[in-house]
Amino acid sequence: MEWFLHAGTVGARLARTLVEVLLSWIIANVGDIFNLFEIDGTVKTLVVSALTVLFTALLGFLSDNKRVEEDDTGED
Repeated sequence: MEWFLHAGTVGARLARTLVEVLLSWIIANVGDIFNLFEIDGTVKTLVVSALTVLFTALLGFLSDNKRVEEDDTGED
């Protein structure tokens, strides 16, 4: 988990992006997957894009908070 959230390598960044898009796609298509409701394709595109932005910001926030905590404990 440490590698996934904090590594700046190409592989880690690619893995984070793929997970963000996959989660966004699953959430946007949950209605079709379980036959609950149907959403227009253009709306799904907007939902996937908005959720990807949200997940990117959330992972960035988690990563920044973890680094600050590590810096504070390392100064003792």
